[in-house]
Amino acid sequence: MKTFADQKLPGEKVVLTFDFTSALNPTETLTGTAQVSVTVRSGNDTNPLGLLNGSASADQTGKLLLVPVQGGNDSTDYVITAIAQTTNAFKSPGLSGVLSVRA
Repeated sequence: MKTFADQKLPGEKVVLTFDFTSALNPTETLTGTAQVSVTVRSGNDTNPLGLLNGSASADQTGKLLLVPVQGGNDSTDYVITAIAQTTNAFKSPGLSGVLSVRA
């Protein structure tokens, strides 16, 4: 599981990057709509999906998934999981990461 390098402030808006490069063959790219879920790893948040700030989207290379987030509760760690569709109908890779929110 990836740990995002920087902590996020509760009032801050940031874009998280999920790198699917190693899960894709050179001719494959991300496509369609990714499924993104958010759960609380530690701390307290009754609405962890409120962390999402819009839809996830692939970057111009088609290898990175960009997930906009906002808010979150102080002293809470969130697990963000993204399952992406690809140009290969038989492949939907997933990645998870931990985002810490600290004031």
